[in-house]
Amino acid sequence: MSRNVGAVPSAPRRGPHWSHHLRQSSTNSDRASEASLASPRSMSTHSTIKDAKDEKPRKAEHYCAVTVNEGYSRDEVLLNLDLIGGDIKPGTLMSIAVVKSDLSKSSAGYGSYKKLAHEDNSSLRYQNSGPCDPNNLGHQYIFVAKDMPKEVKGRQPEAEVYVVKHIADTFGMKKGSIVLLTPVDDDHPVTEATHVEMIFKDQYLSRADMWRVAVGELAQRTVYKGQSLLFMGTIKAQVTTVFANGNSVHSGFFGRETRPIFRSESARFVLFIQMSKEMWDFDSDSSGEIMFNKVVNGFLPALFKKWATLKVKHLVSIVLFARVEYDTGLTNELDVSGLQSDYYTGIQPYGNRRPYKDFYRVVVSEMASGEWTKILFQLKKELNYFRRDITLHHQTANPSDGSKDTAPGNEPVSRTKAESSFSIHGNILEAINLACAQFSHDYIDRDLTRTGISVAVISPGAGIFEVDYETLRRTTEALREIYLKIDIIRYPGPFTAVRAPQISKLPSLEAFNLAAVRSRHQRAEI
Repeated sequence: MSRNVGAVPSAPRRGPHWSHHLRQSSTNSDRASEASLASPRSMSTHSTIKDAKDEKPRKAEHYCAVTVNEGYSRDEVLLNLDLIGGDIKPGTLMSIAVVKSDLSKSSAGYGSYKKLAHEDNSSLRYQNSGPCDPNNLGHQYIFVAKDMPKEVKGRQPEAEVYVVKHIADTFGMKKGSIVLLTPVDDDHPVTEATHVEMIFKDQYLSRADMWRVAVGELAQRTVYKGQSLLFMGTIKAQVTTVFANGNSVHSGFFGRETRPIFRSESARFVLFIQMSKEMWDFDSDSSGEIMFNKVVNGFLPALFKKWATLKVKHLVSIVLFARVEYDTGLTNELDVSGLQSDYYTGIQPYGNRRPYKDFYRVVVSEMASGEWTKILFQLKKELNYFRRDITLHHQTANPSDGSKDTAPGNEPVSRTKAESSFSIHGNILEAINLACAQFSHDYIDRDLTRTGISVAVISPGAGIFEVDYETLRRTTEALREIYLKIDIIRYPGPFTAVRAPQISKLPSLEAFNLAAVRSRHQRAEI
């Protein structure tokens, strides 16, 4: 399955209709109901003969001894149908689970006649003991029944169940262990995984490649934690987590409704830090530090350390962006100076309609995440100059400004006041458009060792932004064209503490009224 090279199917595999035999539970609690079914001998005398006839007989459960295949095989599990019985047909969906009992532990030597007799006696003892306690079973492995080839039967004439080594090690099977072999039906349902998370590194995978891996290597098979995948001899991935109904489980069946999740450990990250007015304020809630210092000394080091722990290899780029607003008296001066493009970008469409200019500075460009100490050093270094440069930019653009008023040192005193805007009035959409423009032609000269582009915007505000509608529309179209993911990280804590269950109980009328109030103020929120 996972370690074999298979052909790429042209369409999703249309196997037998097994979906109605799958369950969505992540535990073995459903087996308790199977064990509690009354047999005809234990039925009450008040039960009618008709009820006894209507009860469908359950298919037989087989207790078999395991033989571990130390070599290579394309089939994970093979059955000796001549020894097991004729009620199991090739192509039947089967379940195998090891029995957790002292009787299944065999210490006899290899090829010992006493050991084979012990295995046969143990399996017969379990076969005659009735239904097995579900708590006495290990994790289930689902497979399609297939008879052993004649050459394997010749080498292993006494083998009933032939399991490859990596499957046996994962599910706790040893040579001579007793396992419970059951068909998958309404009486013996199996756990179907809802989501399967996989990681890969140092390779480029397109959406088509991910689809082929899911169909060719995972569909209608059992997936488990730590499973290694090899597709077409080049694509390598590993299963990290298997989810069933929101719970992490050891293994599960990859059915029609299972959703694969691919996570790249060698992606490109672009971190935009909004240097708005709140970024230079003190944090009055906890430590009293400047917000920028909390980002540099708290959030970013924790992020890079987590990446180092996970041993990922991301490329990191950091961009500082800010919007500087000037006083309203600047507009008349710019009309006669002809320096509109140098002085300011535009005029705020709301509030006091002050002119503004947007600034961007690339601190780090595609540096390995393992060199995070150098990244933080460069970021702290830029802190000392970025605010000064954006505040005094208008003096550099128009040296004649303020030439009539001179200071004692013969330095011009500017009559224009410049200050950073609040985060709600910032240039966040312009920064996102900058990222879209950078990765719009990513398909040209593609890096075949990287997969995935992630853009994160760190904002010191409340996460609400007043933006122009046309700019919002163009940004939305650009994001749809290149399928770029944007994460907005709001660094301050929430205004009020609200429990998670109460969020889902919010009446729809209140949500509608809240949206109506925001629309009156003509705010576009992202």
